[in-house]
Amino acid sequence: MAEFAMSRGQTPEEFTAEMKAKSTEPEFLTQMLSQSVPTERQVAMYRRYLVARDWARNIGVFAYNWTVGWVQAPASYSWSHVPPNGPSLTRFLFDVGAIQAVSHDHTQRAVADGFMT
Repeated sequence: MAEFAMSRGQTPEEFTAEMKAKSTEPEFLTQMLSQSVPTERQVAMYRRYLVARDWARNIGVFAYNWTVGWVQAPASYSWSHVPPNGPSLTRFLFDVGAIQAVSHDHTQRAVADGFMT
């Protein structure tokens, strides 16, 4: 958060105070909640792009290090931070039963007793 605040020309404390003030505004909340989030497929494609980009760059670094790198300073490899696939993790947790859609005990009893159909 500190890096993001600095990129906006603010200290982390100023940024936090601004976000707390904005979070009470209905327009800001509506805008934040109406933003679309990436799908499981979009996140997977982005992850594959990051890995492919790293491999493409690092193949060149490998070739450089095994040729010119013997004489001059070798280049360093770089790897991107690949974010977790949140939608895929959520689906997996539902599939294995770690998260249940009906989690309240009174709701389950009502369904079992036939009150809710």
